[in-house]
Amino acid sequence: MSTRNKKPNWSYFDVNAVLVDFPESTEEFTIVIDDILVEITQIVEFYKGLKEEMGLPPIYHAKSVLKRLVYQLVDECHNAGWVSALKEEMERRVVANGGRFRKDSEEDDLRTVFYMCLRGLDPNQKWVKSGEASRLAKQLSYAHEYEVPQEYLIGFTYQYGGDEVITFVSS
Repeated sequence: MSTRNKKPNWSYFDVNAVLVDFPESTEEFTIVIDDILVEITQIVEFYKGLKEEMGLPPIYHAKSVLKRLVYQLVDECHNAGWVSALKEEMERRVVANGGRFRKDSEEDDLRTVFYMCLRGLDPNQKWVKSGEASRLAKQLSYAHEYEVPQEYLIGFTYQYGGDEVITFVSS
């Protein structure tokens, strides 16, 4: 049976399925992040293939799917108190892949965590270029500040008007 005329269902990436019990140590957290990276890569590639085959709307583009998955991951780690460990692990991954970044003085700045996740989970810049990661991190941080549910994230970022509005509202 052909999938050409079927609309895909959004597969919710359940971070809790991977992070059943938050790890006790940083080493265990690294292993869990490896598992998450594999799952995220599979999900993004799946939707990338569907988009190419079926000409799906922007919500299913690889960049949108990655944004939503990163948003869920950071939100879960934030709620469980693992943001620092997540940030450190993503920084390690970025550096290990030859990337550079600017160290921020604010340890719990979620925009930095979103940025590091976008860079760390897409080390080859396959879906999000380095220059875009900063803009997308700002969007994700803004959505998190207003507690946007993950299922509305992409629509929210399309509707609010982008970086100019964030800058205006934040100041």
